[in-house]
Amino acid sequence: PTESWDQRLPSVTLRYQGLESCCAKHVPLLNPVHVQARLKSGQKHLDDPEKDWDKV
Repeated sequence: PTESWDQRLPSVTLRYQGLESCCAKHVPLLNPVHVQARLKSGQKHLDDPEKDWDKV
């Protein structure tokens, strides 16, 4: 029987292939203070020349 890609591989099989299994870490949503800080930072760099964005 063929396995579909959406089925999870056992961690033993992954380790045998030299890989490790992992799960994405859940991070908290932005709180209002962080939202304001991000907006302020974005507005500060809004008029930066496009040449400066080549470094990013």
